[in-house]
Amino acid sequence: MTDTFGAIGGKPFSQLTIPGSHDSGMSELHGSYASLAILPSLCKTQSLNIHDQLVSCGARYLDVRICHYDPYSSISSDVPAGYYTAHWTNEAGTLWGLLGQSLEDVCTNLTSAAQNLAAQEIVCIELSHGAELVDGNNPPSAPLTTDQRSAILAQLFNALGDSLFKASSNTPVNFGSMTPENILANSNGPKFFVWDSDGTYGGTSYGPADGYFSDPNVPYYNSYWDTITHDLPTFLSKIEAVAQGWPTNPQNTPGKLFFLAWHATANLTTVVVSSLENYAAVFNPALAETTVNWQFNNIIPENVIPNFIAWDFMRSDDLVNLQACIDILQPPTVAFFPSNNDNYIGALQDYYPNADPVIVPDGGVITSIQITNDSNQLVLQIKYNDAQNQPQTITGQRSDNYICNGNTPGLSTFYANTNRVIVAEWDTLVGFGFQNSGNQIILAPYSKRGYYYTPPNNSSYSQNLNKQYVNSNPVQVPSNVSPIGSFFSVRENQIIPVLVLGEPTAPQEN
Repeated sequence: MTDTFGAIGGKPFSQLTIPGSHDSGMSELHGSYASLAILPSLCKTQSLNIHDQLVSCGARYLDVRICHYDPYSSISSDVPAGYYTAHWTNEAGTLWGLLGQSLEDVCTNLTSAAQNLAAQEIVCIELSHGAELVDGNNPPSAPLTTDQRSAILAQLFNALGDSLFKASSNTPVNFGSMTPENILANSNGPKFFVWDSDGTYGGTSYGPADGYFSDPNVPYYNSYWDTITHDLPTFLSKIEAVAQGWPTNPQNTPGKLFFLAWHATANLTTVVVSSLENYAAVFNPALAETTVNWQFNNIIPENVIPNFIAWDFMRSDDLVNLQACIDILQPPTVAFFPSNNDNYIGALQDYYPNADPVIVPDGGVITSIQITNDSNQLVLQIKYNDAQNQPQTITGQRSDNYICNGNTPGLSTFYANTNRVIVAEWDTLVGFGFQNSGNQIILAPYSKRGYYYTPPNNSSYSQNLNKQYVNSNPVQVPSNVSPIGSFFSVRENQIIPVLVLGEPTAPQEN
């Protein structure tokens, strides 16, 4: 939010899109040894812990489900009784599910993230699915006691400290009508807004003035129940119908927000041959491409803005998805595309991809790769942890010699690889990201069939350009607007940079 706070700070959250993770605490798995033997592929939804989702991936919404767990015996489980995040269901009197991060680890992650996030960042934490889970009991679940709810909230709120947002009184509020400026008013950020969406942590002494908000404060419609499937084409069809019908949906009442659940739903049958992680590898890359298509081809009404978007297995290179969430879905913005490039090496002016090397020091571990603007050129910006595990950022320099020749130093380090990406004729690309391969930053397109295409390493930079390739034509934009984001899309067999621009500035009066 910090980078765009000037544009969005005064807008109500009902006009903003907040990206985040589904079942945020399930990056590790615990529970009974019997469940650990058969349920991991059904229960693991993230590969990074909550701190890394916030700091490395840019999540600003967290789905936190804290339960109290009692194992059947001290030797039947890999963890003792206590408070844990959980991904579970009660089927026919049997507990199906596993535990994730402990409440203690979640709190440690949140405290650390609050110290690392910028002052104008706001994180929304949704609490839900609170329960007492008991292995071997029938039924295996029961509501949390009042003391357990109070203990959970107290531990969370103590961990957040001054970063916890508290209302000035216990008077009811509506989150959708609030603005980021309201949340950050007269205080130093970042701030964490915590609400209990299903009431399973309610009935304690905590209220809005203490940092506890309930469902009436953040009413929303969740697309999950209308899009349940593990098949991507079916999901895309269902989610498009949901978005198109939202303006006339009976649940679209004044003040209600729109939650876009962008993840597969599996069951014991489907995960025998796959896993939630495999489904995420297919679903996630389709997010940016789909939302861009919706916006610029008028597939969904202009006033339909998903206020929350959550997906499984967030990664540091999900910035392609985040760019779509943050820049595309938040009006007013304008996107500019280059014309098709028949000559590939075109007139290189205005905005174009910069292929100068970006050198990461020895011992550095890349955490994210994105694109930023530097004096009219799109340059690579890499965030990494140095040898002391401290976060650092390095940005590519402007390129005066776009075509690197054999005498250009640094090409044994990190640089943009523009080799062609050959995609099978029977397949279709649905999204793009970046990854590092052999010291080169390469495009990583994903296809509808779940295949992962990457180009070979580029030894000579200029290649025979056919099939999918990066389009380096200039993107012409008006002089009174500035880029606030960029990402890659595809059009007619070309991978093209897309610039997202902010509101036009008024001409200066003489």
